[in-house]
This record gives sequence, structure tokens and C-alpha cells, in this order.
Amino acid sequence: MKAIIKVARKGSIFAAVARQIAGARDGRTPDFYLSFESARALFAELTPARLDLLDTRRRIGPRSVSVLATVAGCDDRPRCGHGRVAPRGLGSDCTLGR
Repeated sequence: MKAIIKVARKGSIFAAVARQIAGARDGRTPDFYLSFESARALFAELTPARLDLLDTRRRIGPRSVSVLATVAGCDDRPRCGHGRVAPRGLGSDCTLGR
């Protein structure tokens, strides 16, 4: 599966979906399409920070959002001294050593 980001005419997503359905019937894995109507719309949404996040996602492969946030340095949840995420409302209390 590939992620394809492109500038395309309005409504072109329907042709892309039809191609994906036909390909799936032939046993091919569908690609993920992200289409924008203009370059202006594309670059308004895909900021440098979002492009960095997409690059991190590509490097680490399929992972949870939590892992992606940690690897990208975006995870600012409180942690105990052992690196575990503290449960909500309990601050940095840790039961690992008990």
C-alpha cells in the first residue's frame, strides 16, 4: 500500500475509488489517496511539522498514535521515573517498584 498525495480536480476522488475497488477485486492492495483541489490547499494543510510527522510515520512503520507521538517528540504526558505514562489524575505516582 502506498500513500499518494496529489493535486487533483474536484470530484476526482470518485474515479480513484472506482480504480481501488476494481484493483481489490483483482487481489491488489488499495493505495491511500489524499487529494487537494489546489497547491494552495495542499500546502495550507501539509505544514512543515505535518510533513515531519509523515516522515516519522514512514520511518517507524505501522505503530499506534501514542508510539508515533513519543518517537516524534510530541508526547508531553506526565511520566513516572520508570518512563511509564502516569494514569489520569494521579500525577507521577508509580506502582512499578511496589
